[in-house]
Amino acid sequence: MNIKPLVLILLITLVFNACSSDNKIKAIQDSLAIRDSLIDSLTIQLKIKEDSLLLLKNATDTTKVLTDTAGDYKPELIGRWTVSMQCIETSCEGSAIGDVKNEQWEISYEGTSIVAKVLNQKEVTRTYKGVFRNEHIELKNLEATANTQMIVTLQQKNSEGSLEGIREIIKADDCRIRYSVKLTKL
Repeated sequence: MNIKPLVLILLITLVFNACSSDNKIKAIQDSLAIRDSLIDSLTIQLKIKEDSLLLLKNATDTTKVLTDTAGDYKPELIGRWTVSMQCIETSCEGSAIGDVKNEQWEISYEGTSIVAKVLNQKEVTRTYKGVFRNEHIELKNLEATANTQMIVTLQQKNSEGSLEGIREIIKADDCRIRYSVKLTKL
């Protein structure tokens, strides 16, 4: 029995498996990056829910006095921000988990309301308006229609020039797109 053809077949099989392994490793790294982004997003959501539950608990506790933060003025929020969004969940056609969008926002105040204008080549393409409440910024799209609603929830991170949160798009056919959102002040 000649062993050379068997050794040759074994070597060819190992080479093809090695090439396939590189693709598998890349796919695993990509899925881990998306998973890490999802974990970060879920951690933020959990913190928001915890804060909401604590607020509800404190609201029913007559021994504690809460101050209303809806009118808080945070001058560090005013200015231009780069916004990076990555899709972390979708049930809508045409959207995919991992999709990335980058925008620039101009944040200002109108009275006690926070206004975020989405800019594209110095032109406002969308406007959000909301409030600062319980250490979170809650924004809604002013141009919302019966077909589409956009909600952004942000919280300030450890550094003053950084915000993170979630942007959710809800469409009439009840499909939803959720983005992990990161803002960095320019």
